[in-house]
Amino acid sequence: MHDRARTARRRIAATLLFAALGVAFACKPTWSPDGKQLVCSGVVDGEVELVHYDLEQHTSRVVFPVEHDSRLAAARWLADGRLVVLRCEHVSDKKLTLTVGAPTDAEPRTFEVPIDADASNHMVDTPVVVGGSLLLGGPRLRRVDLEDGSVTVGPPFEQENVALSIAPRGDGACYLRALGDATEGRWQVGAVDVATLQTKALFDLPGDGWRPTAMPVFTADLQRAALSATRGTDDAVESVILVFRDGELENELRIGGENERVVGRLCWAPDDVTILGVVARQRGRREVDLLLHETTFSGSVARDTVLLEGVPASDALTAISMMVQVAISPDGARAAATTAFLEKLPQERHGLLLVDLRDKDRALTRLPFPTR
Repeated sequence: MHDRARTARRRIAATLLFAALGVAFACKPTWSPDGKQLVCSGVVDGEVELVHYDLEQHTSRVVFPVEHDSRLAAARWLADGRLVVLRCEHVSDKKLTLTVGAPTDAEPRTFEVPIDADASNHMVDTPVVVGGSLLLGGPRLRRVDLEDGSVTVGPPFEQENVALSIAPRGDGACYLRALGDATEGRWQVGAVDVATLQTKALFDLPGDGWRPTAMPVFTADLQRAALSATRGTDDAVESVILVFRDGELENELRIGGENERVVGRLCWAPDDVTILGVVARQRGRREVDLLLHETTFSGSVARDTVLLEGVPASDALTAISMMVQVAISPDGARAAATTAFLEKLPQERHGLLLVDLRDKDRALTRLPFPTR
């Protein structure tokens, strides 16, 4: 009976983790390799669609439109100019729709990929593409061939009731998993071998009550990793950026006082020194401000740029901080975020937000979402 109860708690905790991480999977824009275009979720005539922006031509349009409601989507731009898009209609779906093609393709290739866990579990981060394959997490790791849609299923994990979230790590992938009962606050980050779909532990998070709120992000040389975490309850939550170097905890960068500021998904600038993320700051009982937070891995320099003030909100700060994620251009010149999932934001304030990181005042531009 004790084992059954423990198993149930593990499943519930894992579900809550995936739900928290999955709030954000469709929220992060993806830049083209040359930094001149990007794709993100946008609200078009009341529906959530994938929107393509050409920043040189000053155009925007819907790409890969669908007939049904598929607000759950995650996209990644490949070096060859193609997009990889994952979609599902409902979070409980046992299948994913995989689309591969350039933004200009009228008929991109589309595959249906069967999965063994809820669809949202596979879309908590930027799609992981290595070579010509897409990697999917879950109870069993899967490798999908982007040319023919064939699926290779990895070996079962030694431990029971394990489901991994995965994210990009250099030219490969990393995973995040709970150790034992997730409510105990013990978490592990590891690497995925793309060829064998085997896993290898890299480091554990400190066991003093910190819970990850997003997947880890790594520097290009893989020496450092950073991830956001919280401690406490929604009524009294602390937020921190945990920085690891060569598997050892290097810094805990506090974001603010209890229930004051919470940071969401992070990214590294190309200099491998600066960390960026969106912070939700409590403004009133029903409003928050959203800020672009920049800091060094040591915390010696930090600054905030206001993205949106007075955002109507009834959700907890942690959830709101994950609804607007920042993606930095390949040259580090601009940061982009979309407002698509701020449902209570007035239409005239919606759009793609661009911050000029080379401007000392961090000039902010809003590009409205297109219409059909």
